[in-house]
Amino acid sequence: MGESGINLPSKLDEYLANYRVTEADEEAMRTLAPLVEGIARMFGTHCEVVLHSLADLSRSIILIGNGELTGRKVGAPITNKGLEILAEAFESRKDVIGPYFSTTDLGKTMRSVLMLLRNPDGNPIGFFCVNFDLTVSMIDFSSFLSIDASRGAGSAASPALAREVYPLAAKDLIQKTLESELAGIALLKGISASEKNKLLIQALEQKNIFSIKGAVEIVAREMGVSRHTIYSHLRCIRGGDCSEL
Repeated sequence: MGESGINLPSKLDEYLANYRVTEADEEAMRTLAPLVEGIARMFGTHCEVVLHSLADLSRSIILIGNGELTGRKVGAPITNKGLEILAEAFESRKDVIGPYFSTTDLGKTMRSVLMLLRNPDGNPIGFFCVNFDLTVSMIDFSSFLSIDASRGAGSAASPALAREVYPLAAKDLIQKTLESELAGIALLKGISASEKNKLLIQALEQKNIFSIKGAVEIVAREMGVSRHTIYSHLRCIRGGDCSEL
């Protein structure tokens, strides 16, 4: 406040004065809680994930993961660097700023990215920030990322590595899953072709493949059977109506 008693707004004040963050806006931002927790789990205690609201910069943090990295909790204010970067985001009209670097009071060097959040009207209402501690040793970080680090307390063995298909299209996922299941069933001896088909459809159902649009048509074509045959087996598996088989 100047000597005349008149507020002299900063550039950031001017930007913020144009928007009012509503309770509905904050509730919408809180739906990002699984994202905050998921990223925090993925990269561990060396990565702080913070969700800020623009409603009140003096207590802007509404969600935080791994806050022990900086000692902050829900209700903590925006940082001086955050103010600077936020002003840059408004000035440049960019929704993603960074990566940028800063140093904490404890001497940790942080690599950060700020992502501006907007409501359906396009108005800025908050920002999502990911801070990674660059002072962590590669040994500690590599140890955290190892398979053994994922073992539960008292577990005697590492978790099994499940093969995951990373398809470029839904058709790829359906066909690769079909091929994988078919390879195992083809090794079975002493059962008829129709029984193998039944086992294959059961296996695909257990993999939830038929939840994908178009899966019935693709599977029927690859198996050389009709869609009616697939649907009949599915009705039997799901509801117990096996009268058409």
